[in-house]
Parts: sequence; C-alpha cells; structure tokens
Amino acid sequence: MLQLYWSIAAVIDILIVYNLNLVNSAWDFWIPLLLHVGILALLCGIHFIFIVLYSLVVDRNKEVTNIHNSHRAVLLYTLKLYFQLAQVKIRATGVDKVPDDGKFLFVGNHISSYDPMVALWTLRKKNLA
Repeated sequence: MLQLYWSIAAVIDILIVYNLNLVNSAWDFWIPLLLHVGILALLCGIHFIFIVLYSLVVDRNKEVTNIHNSHRAVLLYTLKLYFQLAQVKIRATGVDKVPDDGKFLFVGNHISSYDPMVALWTLRKKNLA
C-alpha cells in the first residue's frame, strides 16, 4: 500500500514540478524532494480520514457471517499501511496449527494495545471471527 502511495506521490510530484517549472538550478533539488514527502503525507492523511469515515457505516449490531467482506479488506489494507509506515516486521510461528475451517476463538495475552492488530494481520488468511 505504501508503495502505491509512494508511486502516486512521485507522479504528482513530477507533474507539478514540470508544469510549474519549479527547478531552475541545481540548488533547487530540495523542492521536488520536499514536495514528494508532503504529497505522500497528504495521501496517507486522506487514507486515514477515509478509514474514520468508513468505520462510521459499520453496523456493530449485525452478526458477521462472512469474514471476507469489504470492511475486513479495508482494515487489512490499513494495517498493511500502518506496518509499512512504522517499518514493522512480523514473524509468527505456529500459524499452521490454526484451523482453516470453522470459526475459532483466539485468546492472546495482550502486552500492548497493538497485539490485536498484529494478531489480525498474522491470521488474515484464517477464519478468525
């Protein structure tokens, strides 16, 4: 996800710098770099605002029968972006012992508030309910 936003920011940066003729000398090298970082931050900010607005349409009283829905997909893309921005590498062992069929209960000893995010990302291919 971060690579996609980085690429979009690069294209927008090139278009802005080229069309506005912002680089006139070798000393202006910092303009495209700063512009690229700003556009990337703006895209990530827009993504997070979208997540907040998207979470408002989730019906919390409705029972989840299909874990592969749009809400889960948006959440997983956002978790991927979070972990890429924070440069977090997750290494999990024993995931192959988790059943693939039926729902199951995953009980974790939460050391921090990030544990549910890591658990959801680690078990994203499983039927975690």
